[in-house]
Amino acid sequence: MRRKKKQAPQHARQSAAPAALAAISVHAAGATPSAAAPERRRPRILIFHLDGDTIAPACVRALRSLECQIDEVRLETLGIGGVRLVEPDSWEKVIALIVRRRSLAIFLLNSKGVDDEGNWLAVAELLRIPVFNWFTDHPRFCPLQSVETLSETLHLLLWDGAYVEEMRGQGYRHVHDLPLAGEPEAARKIAAAPLDPPCDVAFVGSLGDHRIAAMRQELREMSQRFGKPSPEEIEEWIAQGRAWARANRGKSIFQFTDAIDRERLPIAAMPHSGEDAARAARRLIASVADFENMREDRLGLARLLREKGMKVWGDIGWVTELAPGQFRGFIAYEEVGRVYRDAKIVVNLSRDQLASTVNQRVFDVPVAGGFLITDWRPNLPDFVEPGVDMAVYRDIEELPALIDRYVGDEAARKEMAARAAAKIAANHTYRHRMETVLALARQAAAQLAGRPPEPLHEEWEKRLSRVARALAVGGPGHSVETVFAIASEIERRGYGSPYGEICLAYADCVKVPQDLDRARERLIAICRAISDPQARHSLGQILTAQKRIEEIEPVILAVEESQRTSTDWQWLGAAHVARNQFRKAIYAFDYALELDPNNRTALEFLNRLTGQGEVNSG
Repeated sequence: MRRKKKQAPQHARQSAAPAALAAISVHAAGATPSAAAPERRRPRILIFHLDGDTIAPACVRALRSLECQIDEVRLETLGIGGVRLVEPDSWEKVIALIVRRRSLAIFLLNSKGVDDEGNWLAVAELLRIPVFNWFTDHPRFCPLQSVETLSETLHLLLWDGAYVEEMRGQGYRHVHDLPLAGEPEAARKIAAAPLDPPCDVAFVGSLGDHRIAAMRQELREMSQRFGKPSPEEIEEWIAQGRAWARANRGKSIFQFTDAIDRERLPIAAMPHSGEDAARAARRLIASVADFENMREDRLGLARLLREKGMKVWGDIGWVTELAPGQFRGFIAYEEVGRVYRDAKIVVNLSRDQLASTVNQRVFDVPVAGGFLITDWRPNLPDFVEPGVDMAVYRDIEELPALIDRYVGDEAARKEMAARAAAKIAANHTYRHRMETVLALARQAAAQLAGRPPEPLHEEWEKRLSRVARALAVGGPGHSVETVFAIASEIERRGYGSPYGEICLAYADCVKVPQDLDRARERLIAICRAISDPQARHSLGQILTAQKRIEEIEPVILAVEESQRTSTDWQWLGAAHVARNQFRKAIYAFDYALELDPNNRTALEFLNRLTGQGEVNSG
């Protein structure tokens, strides 16, 4: 049965629902439905911006120079690889922003900003908003979600086009090549004071010890939690992966990790993120192998050029590895332009993961006014003319002779650096890259608008049901209109699973006046069709509000005992209390606490029952 689209009222009155419904009821006091926004000429982009990121600020500046309106979701680093929302400060508010703004596109880097469950991706999928995820490392080094391959709106942008076919083979529909870039405007902000003391040869880069340690710890914890892979297998595969990468330059290391026998990897989901554990194991083994090879290469470079006076800026791991005076300390990305500008020669060395393209130094050094000697990459001629705009080596043993050749030839260095900078400014700035993204976004939006929407996959509907509930229980700080917008769009498109019906049930709960009877009937039907703990929990809240909690009993009893959650036992206990079956209630609350000792509701009920001595009935 389809429900007619409902509009949120302009003026909401105070709900008369009992206090017990507070966890699910939302009062829309003061909320007014937004009128359809007039069409704007300036495109609006929502961008996820990780504080300290080196590329996102340049993208924001480039988009603004293209007269885009920007909404920023600000993130901060949490541990190794994790992020935390800063502004907005909750995923519900981010989702409300996505729904309210209806941007031309959503833009993020290296999946930083995708919540663990992919909930806002589901909203973008529902609203058919193109999402562009620009990877500046191998995309499979990031904890990708399997649901992403179901998307018709997600576009992967890869800094190295060599991996486009690999990611299409992983099931992604839209994969594009988008190399890194430079920002000539940043050169004007470099501090005028010269580098002191001066430096003939410089290298800027980390050894990554903290990243390596964190990834190895994840692998150890995986082994302890799931029993596989064993510690010995982990070490064996990392060593083999490193050797494979050395012998197969230009190929993806995941060709090696994908060949690991699936039976030797855990069949489970990772806690918190829900990532497939076998996929996570392959990702971590590949990442550690790549980072450890990088570390070995950079140490070899520093030792080779020690006699040439090379100075190193980077992380603390260098301290114990370099000769006295060779390590110059940490330097922020915003300040690195001074090193690039003032050193006579900057040396570049690529990681194994760069199959064909170039890294950030190829752009940053010339635009800062510096001279770069870089290792050969197959796509280097796409950006500069090797040997004319930039000195190039194919074997690291060639470096000492190249340094001797150029260190005393200032005129040649300046001429080559100027030519490289001019080519980057003409064709390879972040403005150029963002022009490409805007063109792809407009094309994607037009294609989506020009064809009927595909039926939503059940996996998207599951996430949308979680979104609808999170918004419904969030209180006045979250937009009631967002729940209505999601429910209305689901109903307009049609839904193929009971999870779509869950979203409509939450819309019934938050409208004014609330239609709790319809929400209750929807949720009862859902609980009969599928085993969804969240639907049972929401039904329990509604039945409590309507003083009909005993009706939850047959719903919970229909669930196999081994599949019941702590909350299921809590509601069953509440139903027994309503029927004065206190002994059964105590048993249920005891079981709830056995499954979750932090279930405060079950504990309060149990204390009240045992304290009153009501243990002989039922």
